[in-house]
Amino acid sequence: MLFRSYVIVLLAPWLLSAFMHLILGRSIGKMLTGLRVRDANGNKIGLGKATVRYFAKLVSVAIAGIGLLMALGNSKRQALHDRIVGTTVCSH
Repeated sequence: MLFRSYVIVLLAPWLLSAFMHLILGRSIGKMLTGLRVRDANGNKIGLGKATVRYFAKLVSVAIAGIGLLMALGNSKRQALHDRIVGTTVCSH
């Protein structure tokens, strides 16, 4: 019973994030700000890229947020997790 609770707590955020990006091309926060996640060709990302991006984002945050701050130092504004997956966040 306890194991099942851990699985739900760990998998639910990933599933929500992955499917939001897969279906809508953005997360709830990006919806509120008018942003979208796109691949190098400008298309919505698939489930595989959404999954890798989600877990890579955990790494971006885990290293004291340095992975997120990397977006400030490049012209495409890509954080570490975007560079790993080859995605960009755009406003259209």
